[in-house]
Amino acid sequence: MPERRRFKRVQRRYEVEFRAAGRKRSGFTHDLSPTGLFICSVYFPLPGTRLGMWMKLPEGKRVLL
Repeated sequence: MPERRRFKRVQRRYEVEFRAAGRKRSGFTHDLSPTGLFICSVYFPLPGTRLGMWMKLPEGKRVLL
């Protein structure tokens, strides 16, 4: 099956915090692109769940996504 993504994903590991169903969760990125990212976590929200998300950059800065 041909690749359908418009942008190539790069592997980067950054800490991620997110809120789902009123609870704070954490994980880390596996890969990312200008239009998306893959997060590894022990928590799996249901498809369509709205998330509030922050990513911690290497210099320690937190970015709201």
